[in-house]
Amino acid sequence: MDQFFSAGYITFPEPKSHLKNLLHRGSINKWQQEWATGDTGRTICNIISKATTNPVSWTRESILFVTRYTAFPSYLRSFNLHYSDLCACGEVGTPFH
Repeated sequence: MDQFFSAGYITFPEPKSHLKNLLHRGSINKWQQEWATGDTGRTICNIISKATTNPVSWTRESILFVTRYTAFPSYLRSFNLHYSDLCACGEVGTPFH
C-alpha cells in the first residue's frame, strides 16, 4: 500500500482515465441499486427502469404528464388551488385515471 503514497500524493499505476471510468461505473451501479429499490420516483422508474447519465429527449409536456406536475385536480388540490381532487368523472384526477 505504501507504493501508492509518496510525499503526500496518491499514485495510481493505471492511467487517470481508467480510474475515472472505474469511479463512474461504481457510481452508476450504486445509483441503479438505489433507483431499483427506492421508495420515491416509482412512476418514473416504471417508465425508465435503468439509471443512466444520458439525457432523455422528452418534451416539456411529457415530463409534466409523467411527473404529475401539471393542472390535474389532484396536483392543484395539494396546494389548495382547487376545491377537490376529483375529476369531472368522479374519480381522483391524476394523469393515469
